[in-house]
Amino acid sequence: MLAVPESVEHSIRQTSVYSMQVSRLTARTPILILVAAMEGVRTGPYHIYNCGTKTSGVSTLIDTLIATLQPVLSDVSLRTSSPAYTTFFKNIAFAPNVYKILSNIATGAPFSPGPHGIKNAPFEAFGSPITPQFVCVTDHEQITWSLGAGGLGGTQIDAYVVCQNSPVHAFGIFGTRFLKNSIVLCPSFWTYAAIPTLSKSSCLTVDPHFNRFRENGRRLVNYQLWVILHELAHAYIYASTGVLSDVSTANDCMSLAASSAVSNAQNFVFYAANIRLGCTNFPRGGRPSFSGTVPIRGGSVELMEVYANTTLIAGSESQNASVYGGQFIGNKSTRRNVDLTNIVTPAPWPT
Repeated sequence: MLAVPESVEHSIRQTSVYSMQVSRLTARTPILILVAAMEGVRTGPYHIYNCGTKTSGVSTLIDTLIATLQPVLSDVSLRTSSPAYTTFFKNIAFAPNVYKILSNIATGAPFSPGPHGIKNAPFEAFGSPITPQFVCVTDHEQITWSLGAGGLGGTQIDAYVVCQNSPVHAFGIFGTRFLKNSIVLCPSFWTYAAIPTLSKSSCLTVDPHFNRFRENGRRLVNYQLWVILHELAHAYIYASTGVLSDVSTANDCMSLAASSAVSNAQNFVFYAANIRLGCTNFPRGGRPSFSGTVPIRGGSVELMEVYANTTLIAGSESQNASVYGGQFIGNKSTRRNVDLTNIVTPAPWPT
């Protein structure tokens, strides 16, 4: 995907408190009022708005995701780590963290919308706990928000413009009590296939010479199912830790240290996708660095990572984007708030 236009991104960074507005026509009605008036559909713990004939498709994705996460939760509960867990999270000591995020997604645990990534943010900046909600955009003026004080005046940002300028498949809007933890599904979201078939032939292959995946992993995860998992993982990671991280390819996710992997949304996607398919072929531990040299007979060869069919602009990933706390967070960017308590109530860690 492309980054949010520079002028928009710059404007977003000027404030961390703004109000989101949704409209079928041109009326600027706060989302809190209009969403209540719109015909929403509830699937499990999640609500779906403005998706029209595609509502049933979103419902199916949510139901499938919740079912898909059950064996993943079982895997992360093992007392010894599986090959998939070891590849994407490494240290079994972080298993409770991984379990908490996945469990919160599966149950739709509500959390307070607000600037969790801003240190010492005031209490009044946070809203009442709410489960993330899905909102489809198909045209201009359906979801807009203002950067003006109290959501009045100032620069107006249109979600449809963000979707079209990139193009972005989906993005989350979190970080302020006015935005109600919304995940926006863009028109291009529907260009992806919905749910991957259960076939091990889709598993990634490993280059034994370089001890890494042969490809960037897009083929495995470019599905609507994994896009919504990615955005939900962002939401609950941010609510729990204030950290935002977007490392996106399989080899880059695999190379993260355990402490970083548990804060990166795409690591959860690759982990779940591999468990779902029952993949068994993973790079071994002690992988070589992607930069530097590897000794060979008579000399050495320099490793250089090349991603096919991947465009990175302004450090953003090609699948989706996220807007948090009034900021667009690009690839490998993080914000941390170590002072705020974790307001997400996780499911109990199995004993």
